[in-house]
Amino acid sequence: MFPAPPLPAAPPFTPAAADQWRATRVWRRWETRWLALLPLAVALLAMVSDTSCPTPTACSDVSRWPAVLAASLLVAEFFVLLARPRNLWLVPAVTGGLLWLIPDGLPNQLTNSASLLAHGLLAAALGRVELGRRRARAQVETLMGPPLPYPWTAAGATAAPTTGWTPWIRRALGALLLTGAAVLAALGAVDLNDSETRAAAATRVEGTVVAADPDYVEVRFPLPGSRRATTARLDNVWDDTPKPGDPLVVLADEQGFVLVAGDTFDPSGWAAGATASGTLGILLLASAARSVRRRRALTEPGAPALAVQVTLDGHGSPAIHPVGEDTGLPAVWRMRVRESCSYTATDDNDPTWLHEDTLSKQADHADEFEAYGVDEAARILEQAGRPVPGLLYQGPDGASAQVLVYRPPTPGADWVADIADERPLPRRLVRRKPGRLEQELAVPALAAKTLSAVPDLPDAPREPARVFGMPAALRMTAGPLTAALLSGLVVLASPHTLVGGLLRPLAFGSGAFIWTVAALGWQISIDRDGVSTAGALRHQRIPWAQVKAAAVHRGSLVIKLTDGRENSRGSLPGRLLHRHLGGPSSPAEAAETITLLAHRPARRPLETPTLPPIGRPQLLINRLSLAAFLTFALAHYFL
Repeated sequence: MFPAPPLPAAPPFTPAAADQWRATRVWRRWETRWLALLPLAVALLAMVSDTSCPTPTACSDVSRWPAVLAASLLVAEFFVLLARPRNLWLVPAVTGGLLWLIPDGLPNQLTNSASLLAHGLLAAALGRVELGRRRARAQVETLMGPPLPYPWTAAGATAAPTTGWTPWIRRALGALLLTGAAVLAALGAVDLNDSETRAAAATRVEGTVVAADPDYVEVRFPLPGSRRATTARLDNVWDDTPKPGDPLVVLADEQGFVLVAGDTFDPSGWAAGATASGTLGILLLASAARSVRRRRALTEPGAPALAVQVTLDGHGSPAIHPVGEDTGLPAVWRMRVRESCSYTATDDNDPTWLHEDTLSKQADHADEFEAYGVDEAARILEQAGRPVPGLLYQGPDGASAQVLVYRPPTPGADWVADIADERPLPRRLVRRKPGRLEQELAVPALAAKTLSAVPDLPDAPREPARVFGMPAALRMTAGPLTAALLSGLVVLASPHTLVGGLLRPLAFGSGAFIWTVAALGWQISIDRDGVSTAGALRHQRIPWAQVKAAAVHRGSLVIKLTDGRENSRGSLPGRLLHRHLGGPSSPAEAAETITLLAHRPARRPLETPTLPPIGRPQLLINRLSLAAFLTFALAHYFL
C-alpha cells in the first residue's frame, strides 16, 4: 500500500446536485435488458393467433415471405434491445412501424394492432428516458467545470495504461459472425432454389395419412414410376392436425424428395440464423468502435471531474454518493467497471499506475481471505461498505468513459483508477448474485454475530449430541418423487431432438434432482469429534478443526471450512417446515450450534459418533432414483 497519488482538487458533487440529477434522470428502470421480452411476446402472440393455415389445402395460398421478413425483424430487435445502444427509443419505433407496414407480416389485425401499440408505448417511454438523460448530462457538465489532470498525467504518464486487446477480439468475432450470416443466407438461397427445382420436376401422387401428432405427420404414398409404397415423415404446420386415413396429395420423386402439394419451401430457419448472426456481428463491430471511442478521451492530459463519495457493493462495483450525504441512502448511480489500474510499485519500487492485467499480484487470490477469522471477516465486510472519498472524471452519460480514482476501504488496498462505462448501471429488478468479497466473508461475518450474541461463560453446559434435518418420511420419499416428477416433465415437455430430448434432461434434470433432494432431505449431526452431513447423494464427515463457520445466507445453509470450501444446501423447505411444525429441521438453529461448537470446544458433546451414520437409507434411495431417472430419459429418447 502506497501513499495517495497526486490528485487535483475538484468541485464537489453536492446533495442538491444529486437531488437535481435524480429528478431529471427519470424512468431509469426502463434501461434494462428485460425489454427484449417485447419481440418474444409479439412472436408468441403471432404464433398463438395465426389461423391462416388450418389445412394443407388452405396453406397453398399463403405466402411465406412476409412472415419471414417480420420474424427476421423481431430477431434483430431482440438482440439490439439486449445490447441497449444509445437512442434505444428508435429501435421499437422503427420495428413497430415496419411490422405495421409489411403486408401480412403478422397474421391478423389483432396482432398488428397489439404490436403497434406495444412498440409505440415502449418507444415513448424510452424517448422520455433519453430526454432525461440528456438534461441530466447537461447539468453534470455545468457542475464539473474546466478539465483537471488525470492521475496518470500527474504521475508522468501520457495516457491510461491498457492492454488494448478487447476491441481487436470483438472485431474478429464480428467479422466471423458477418461471414457466417453471409454463408447462411447463401445456403438458404441454394436450398430454396433446389427445392423449387425439384418440386417443379416432382410427380403429384395421392398419399394417405397413417399417423399424426402435433409435431409430425406420417404419410404413405406410392413411389413415382414404381408400384412400391413408402412412408415419409413431414412437419405438421397446420392448425388442424390430419387424422389417420385422411388423403394427402404430395409431390415426390425417386430420390426421396417429398413435399405437400401446393406447399412451398420454408426459409424461416435460414433467415432467422442469418439475421441473428448478422445482427450479433454488427453489434460486436459497433461495440469495438464504441470501446475505442470510449477510451479516446483518456489520451488527453485531463478531463472535467467531480469530488464524490464512493461505496462498493458485494461485487465490488462502485456506487456514487454526493459529498456530505448519508451513505445509508441509495446511491445516485452505480458504475460498470471495464478496466482498472492500481497505483502500485514497479521493479525499482517507485509507485506508478499499472493496468490490472500487468500486475503479477493478480495471478491467484483464491486463498486471499482464508486466513481471516470470523471477527476479522466481520470487520472487513463492515469496512467494505463504508464510504471513501473519490475523484470522478467525465461523469455519467457522456461520450467518454468514466474514471473513478479512490482507495477501496478493505485493509491494505492500493489506490485504484476504475475505467467504467459512460452509462450508469440501470436499477436492478432482481437480486444480483453475491460478489467475491461477500461470498468469501459473509458466512464468517454472520458467525461472528452469532458468537457475540452468546456469552462465553466458563460454566456453560455442553451441547448434547443430536441430529438436525428434515423428517424421515420426507427424506425417504424426496428422491423417488422428484425423479417421478422429472420423468413426467421429460414425457410432456421434451421435444424429440438431441438437445431438448436428451442433453437437456440429462444435464438440467440431474442438477434439478440434486438441488431439490438436497434441500428436502438433508441431515446434519454433531458429536464429540465433528459434524456429519448427508445431502442428496453423499455423506461427508468434517472434524471440528476444519469447521470455520456456519450460517444461513441467501437461502442456503452454508458450512464454511478452513480451507475455503463450502458445504451447502437449500434452507427454505427446512425453515418453512420448522416454522409450522417445529422439530429439528431449523437451518438457523443448526448453523448457530455448529458455529458455537466450532469456536468453543468446552461446549462440545461428550458422545462419540453414532452408528450407523446419518444418511441411511435415503442416500441409497436417492442414488437409485437418480439412476432410474437417467435410464428413463435415455430410453425415452432412443426408444
